[in-house]
Amino acid sequence: KKMKILIAGGSQDPNLKCLITYIRNKHPETTIIELLVGPDSHPSIAWDLQQDTLVLNGDIIAPDAVFIRFDVFNWLNDSRKAVSDRATAWYRIVVGWVSTHPEVICNNFNALYKSTNKTDALFQAKMCGLPIPPTIISNDITHITNFGPSEDDQKIIKPIDGGDYCQCFSVIKEHAPLKNGHIAAQPGIIQQKLVQPELRIYQIGEKFLGFWVKSDSLDYREKQDVELEFVAEEDLPDLLTSGLHRLTDFYGLNFSASDFKSCPDTGELLFLEINNGPMFYGFNLVCEDQVCEAIYNLLNV
Repeated sequence: KKMKILIAGGSQDPNLKCLITYIRNKHPETTIIELLVGPDSHPSIAWDLQQDTLVLNGDIIAPDAVFIRFDVFNWLNDSRKAVSDRATAWYRIVVGWVSTHPEVICNNFNALYKSTNKTDALFQAKMCGLPIPPTIISNDITHITNFGPSEDDQKIIKPIDGGDYCQCFSVIKEHAPLKNGHIAAQPGIIQQKLVQPELRIYQIGEKFLGFWVKSDSLDYREKQDVELEFVAEEDLPDLLTSGLHRLTDFYGLNFSASDFKSCPDTGELLFLEINNGPMFYGFNLVCEDQVCEAIYNLLNV
């Protein structure tokens, strides 16, 4: 049977572009149906619930598999609320169609309506046998000051729901407006400052792909000063892959990336977070398309 894969998301998403290019080059027998939305891309869609027909750009489509990413790239270039609302609407219609067609294979089908809460993920990771750094979630400067290392620059604070870079607690303590001298406006995740090396592990279906992430920055996403080195599955620590199996089973994920960083005292790799919609373009470049290959194999069951 000739495979038909719907790839949906933003027209400026480099992750989708590299996946489409990979499939066309390596699996030309597969039909790719593009649903890419952007400033110069305006698809037409109609889903008739009575007839259960899905029409895209005038053609009835019936994909065997779907790979979907929520579009953030168009919003990064144009931060108007209308751009974000448009991305949400397109994401919702595709997720709605996929979730009502269980015969269709999709990345994270069993978690389409779930988001991974960072604080919950840390606790669940601990329950799954993954080592985590000492952590508190708080907005009280007194509690944070008394937590962990005595030096403020040896603690980091990051947003409780992502969306921004992590920073040293000393910077936040100096500049954050406080109520009653010690209460910040909102809680954050506070942890001991970890050190290089950092390890990212993708789990795509049953496949694990690892990457050493080397950077001089506290958060490499800010300056993009990063060097990547591929780590084959057989060279990844069993403790981490077995724990990740349990964690992704708990969340119902078949496509994710988890990040680990080293304890400054012991060198042990400690779990930081799991992402159910990770970027993969840059990582795919350094492993000769193995990320895209694993995604294709996930969809082509």
